[in-house]
Amino acid sequence: MRSSFGAALGGPAKIPGQWSSSVKSYFYADFEGYRQTGGANTPTRTIP
Repeated sequence: MRSSFGAALGGPAKIPGQWSSSVKSYFYADFEGYRQTGGANTPTRTIP
């Protein structure tokens, strides 16, 4: 079994009263995941 995950999010964080042309805030979040089960002892399956 093999799995792969992924996510990303980012942009300006406009805080009321704190946002101007000289003061800017940004946020970014990320998530990654990878899962692999099995190994050398996992039987190989073939399709004829």
